[in-house]
Amino acid sequence: ELHEIMTYAADRNIEIVPEFDIPGHSLAVLTAFPQLRCPYKPGSNAFCAGNPKTYEIIKDIFGELIDIFKPRYVHIGGDERQKDLWNKCDLCIAKMKAVGVSNENDLQNKMLIEISDFIHSKGVKTIAWAENIEGGLAKGQTIQSWRLRDEAYKAIKQGHNVINSDNGETYLDYPENATDAISKPSWMIILPVEKVYNFNPIPQGITKEEEKLVIGSECALWTELITVDKIYPQIKNRLEAHAEKCWTPKEQKNFADFSNRMNVLREYFRLQYYGI
Repeated sequence: ELHEIMTYAADRNIEIVPEFDIPGHSLAVLTAFPQLRCPYKPGSNAFCAGNPKTYEIIKDIFGELIDIFKPRYVHIGGDERQKDLWNKCDLCIAKMKAVGVSNENDLQNKMLIEISDFIHSKGVKTIAWAENIEGGLAKGQTIQSWRLRDEAYKAIKQGHNVINSDNGETYLDYPENATDAISKPSWMIILPVEKVYNFNPIPQGITKEEEKLVIGSECALWTELITVDKIYPQIKNRLEAHAEKCWTPKEQKNFADFSNRMNVLREYFRLQYYGI
C-alpha cells in the first residue's frame, strides 16, 4: 500500500515526507509495545527515554521508513510530549544523569539528537517541531514552527532552515467561519480564507540573507475530528489560498483577484466530483 502511495505521488510530482512523531504522540506504537512506556505509568502516550529498547525500536522503525520511502527528509516530531512523566521515572532519571542533563526537556533534546544522528548517517535530513529550540538541536536539522510567533525567528537566528506553520494562520482543521465553529472545539480559532492568504511565512526582524532559511510553509489538516467525507469541504478555498501565498511574490498577491479566479476553479472542482 505504501508503494502504491509513492507511485501515485511521484506521478504528480509530490514529494512524501514521512513523519514518526517521538517521543510523544506515540499511543498507537506503545499499544503494540507497552513495555516501552515508563514502568510507573502504563497508560502514557510517550516513550520511556530511559529504556534502551526504546532507542532500538525507534531506530528500527525509522530505518524501515527510509528503506520504503527513500526520502530526502524524515520528520521526527518532538511536539507535545506528556509533561511531568520522565522526572518521576527511575529509568529516565538514571538516563538524565548518564547524559548530563537535569530536566525532561533537555533529555528529550538528547534523545532526538541521537535519533537524528542515526537518520543523518543514512544520508537523510530531519525535520522536528519547534519545541526543541531551547537546549540544543541536531546539526543541520530543519525546524517546523507552529505554536509561538517567535519560534521561526529563534530557529532562523540559530542558523536552521525553517518551515513556518503558524497554527493561527495555516491549520486547516480550524473552522473557516462562525457557522463551522459550532461543531468544533472551543479552543480552535476561526481561520478565514483571507487570513490564510495574507499570512507571510517570513518573520519580521530577520535579514535578507536569513530569509533564505525559510524554505516554506505547511497547512496542516489534523484529522482527529474530521471524517473522510468532510476533508474537501474543510480545505476548499483555504488550501488554494495557502498555495498561492507561498508561491506568489508578495507584490503580486491580490486577494480580490484570487477570489475571482477561485469562482472559476470551483466549477472545475465540482466537475471533478470534489464537491462545492
